[in-house]
Amino acid sequence: MIFDVETINLFRDNKPEEVLKQNIYQYRDKVDDDNYHFLIGICMLKLGFLHEAFVAFSKAINKKPSERNKLFKIFTLIQAQRFNQAVEERKTLVPNNMTISELTVLAQIDQSLNLSQNISTLLPLLDEKKTGGVEDEMMLAITNLLLANQVNYRKAIKYAKEVDSTRFENLEDYFTFIEELCKKGIKNKDRDSFFNKWMKNNKFTKDNTLTVLKAMASTKYFFELSAAERNRLTLKITNQFKKDDEILVQYYTMLYDLYEAQKDMQWMNNIAERMEDIEKRKHNTKALLILVLQQFKLFGTTDKNLLLQRLNQLILDDKENMFYRKLYFEFCTQLGRSNEAMEINKSSILLQQKKEKRLVELIKVFHNFYITEPCPLNPPEGVKCPLCHGSNEMPIVRTIVFNTSPRDVYVEKFESELIAVNNEAFKRLVDWKPMNVPSVLIGAFLRENGAYMTNRPFPDVLVPGETYLFIRPKKETIERLANEGYSISTIDPLMSVMDKNHKIKYSMKFPAEPGREVDFNNLPEFSADDFVIEVIKAI
Repeated sequence: MIFDVETINLFRDNKPEEVLKQNIYQYRDKVDDDNYHFLIGICMLKLGFLHEAFVAFSKAINKKPSERNKLFKIFTLIQAQRFNQAVEERKTLVPNNMTISELTVLAQIDQSLNLSQNISTLLPLLDEKKTGGVEDEMMLAITNLLLANQVNYRKAIKYAKEVDSTRFENLEDYFTFIEELCKKGIKNKDRDSFFNKWMKNNKFTKDNTLTVLKAMASTKYFFELSAAERNRLTLKITNQFKKDDEILVQYYTMLYDLYEAQKDMQWMNNIAERMEDIEKRKHNTKALLILVLQQFKLFGTTDKNLLLQRLNQLILDDKENMFYRKLYFEFCTQLGRSNEAMEINKSSILLQQKKEKRLVELIKVFHNFYITEPCPLNPPEGVKCPLCHGSNEMPIVRTIVFNTSPRDVYVEKFESELIAVNNEAFKRLVDWKPMNVPSVLIGAFLRENGAYMTNRPFPDVLVPGETYLFIRPKKETIERLANEGYSISTIDPLMSVMDKNHKIKYSMKFPAEPGREVDFNNLPEFSADDFVIEVIKAI
């Protein structure tokens, strides 16, 4: 409800990367347009580049200090776990100037910042800001849910029941609301009542059934039906849509997931047979995937030539789908066809590199327009800096990883240099940088210095021209943590997997698993002196 229709449709029809590509080069023409900077910020937020999102939203606020722009700046700070800064920014907001939708976002922000006491004061304002549209009951339902008490829960359900699907132009929007209620923790019986009411008052049609089925799956409604209820639904769907492959595939996929969770191989085979009938009529990628997965479960006895044929078809359907490629790699590996496995691995790496390179090029364009960061190492003139290579500008850091570097996981051409820095330079180096760190101890230290968690994959594929930071602990740092009672899996979960010779490298015996429990109120103290930084530039 915060976005205008144009923005909603823009992201509904395009991936954030595509939206960014379409708009980033318009910077100079729209430099004074706060909506433009807001749009770029949304792209960066969706892509997980939080510093860039923060900068774009800040720019939007400079052009127009609207409550919407401020809300998203604070939301970005929360995503980056910069809670103290977010609390300070929260003080600048003026709830009286907000729409009912913006007030609901504010309520969610207050919950994230442990300021739930503020939410009750927002409820009278929500009543004042009613528009007469369906968003009134939606926003009041969500906000009351956030208070997490019985009185407000009952109010939330009362408002939610007034949100009838007929009040929406798009049925998908109604079920998005139901999904949001489920995320906020409504009880299963209340969730079920929304679906049961819809099915009582509406008939399944070609236009609405896919939407309803997907919502049933995403909210877990389908998987928690009784056997009798599910059988009735199965009969209804399969009889009414026996010639509609798209709906049948969606429904059979849900059934397959259910039986897989129950480890019911007989029924999984039955579903696979039905998918095979569909695939024979007309090729369907989703049906084919179920057939492939089922063949893998019966790998010892399955027709390997047929499985190979199907795997090739999946990759032909979507060349950039890494899951399909992993299945192909697994197939080759299990048959001992190492050359083919290496070939599919190499081609997958090249695809990942190209995809990542396209994205990073867009991020570089963003930096050219929005940000100029000096190199924190302050290289003297004429000295080739291991970080910026003489440019005197901070390169875009793809990610920070603890301990394990590409030389341990994948051989790639790269330049590498180990550096030591003081606390000030360390802070400047990792501030606002994404990190992929499995160690809770080191992760907490990096967050203290301004880094944020990223859900991007571990960088076992390096993109030529990009920079990666690998925070390596000194030997004495590892031994100190072990002496404090922390086990290897707590210090670094990857270490126990990747470092087979830790018993030789270190002069002490590590504590038995699970070792000392992590107390986040009493974490070990670290400084930059505990680490060396491996700067890796892919070639």
